[in-house]
Amino acid sequence: SISNITTQTQSAIPTEAPRSLTTSNETPRSVTLMWASPDVSGINGKLSEYIIKIKNHSYEWNITQQVINIEGRRRRETQADYNVRVDNLTPNTQYNWSIAAVNDKGIGPFTGNTFKTDEDKPSNVENLMFYSNDSYGPCLIWEEPSEPNGVILNYTLTYYQVRNMKHTYTITEDNKYCWTGNNNLAKGIQYEANVTASTSAGEGKRIGIKFHYGETNPDVSVNNIRVEWLNDSAINVTWDPLTFDEAR
Repeated sequence: SISNITTQTQSAIPTEAPRSLTTSNETPRSVTLMWASPDVSGINGKLSEYIIKIKNHSYEWNITQQVINIEGRRRRETQADYNVRVDNLTPNTQYNWSIAAVNDKGIGPFTGNTFKTDEDKPSNVENLMFYSNDSYGPCLIWEEPSEPNGVILNYTLTYYQVRNMKHTYTITEDNKYCWTGNNNLAKGIQYEANVTASTSAGEGKRIGIKFHYGETNPDVSVNNIRVEWLNDSAINVTWDPLTFDEAR
């Protein structure tokens, strides 16, 4: 008689890597990693988890993704069996990621891909200062944001006299703006100004400054001077202050 003999091969470390690695940018600081299971011929047993390594120019970290029932969960548009969201990334930065399948015998071969996060709005500009000299005249100068989060396209400067109309300029070639010619500042007047930086994601945080440009000598004398004799060696002199328009 012929008897049926059933044999079961022993499991081994996976010999195939995950397939169809893709990514989807969710925000400038997060992405979703997606992949398909290794070819069944190289799983060599029952998979328990995937190990994911993510690295940029300064650091590396690992993520463990448990294997779960994927029945009915296949992503039709990418044919990915699994996905995991990664947060706390740096905007406008390229990352390398690699992934391997794990069974009860060990870790299989890694396969990898790259992704780049989107740009985000920048932080505020640094060290905004007002200065004036004979060569340049009155100027505002600043440094690039400490967190540009992308390519700085331009700076926007808005300045105005208190209770007066605002003037706005876009600066694309320098971290400086100087007032010259007919666009000069009035002396002895307080101004307020603010500067923002912009990337393709939009305008960043605003930082402001208050400043005076020079002083002018009044064209009139003080009004109504009064002298009071206090004693043989002292007098008291008083006068009315100049109005705002007279002081200009």
